[in-house]
Amino acid sequence: MQNDKKYLDLFLKIQEFVESQPKVLVHGDCNSSNIFQKTIIDLDDCNFSPFGWDFAYALNEYLIRTDSNILSSLKKVYSFISDYDFSENEKINISYFYMIRIQKYLSVKDLEKWIFSLNNKIKSYNNNKVKILKKK
Repeated sequence: MQNDKKYLDLFLKIQEFVESQPKVLVHGDCNSSNIFQKTIIDLDDCNFSPFGWDFAYALNEYLIRTDSNILSSLKKVYSFISDYDFSENEKINISYFYMIRIQKYLSVKDLEKWIFSLNNKIKSYNNNKVKILKKK
């Protein structure tokens, strides 16, 4: 029970970090069936949310088709999204939303690893941010 509370607290810290990010317009249901002749359609789920939801949604669709082992490793997902020009907080957001998308496929142990790893990424991001501010 104590361990459950620990991971719930860590998850809530991650969620608080993501929710504190600027909101952007997102499609909300970004998948290949919603692209028609270079036009995005089906805007029913469109809303303002922290950056990353749409990319995570599309990434989930792509990776499940191409790499079944991707589910268990934040390191693999982080490596994949590092090929794109995202800021560190955007990578954290994408990883968080990706974790939300795949959580039903993860074992409790793998979900705990994701939560712990994402929390460490946020700590590192915040520490680097403080160092930059101190230099100024």
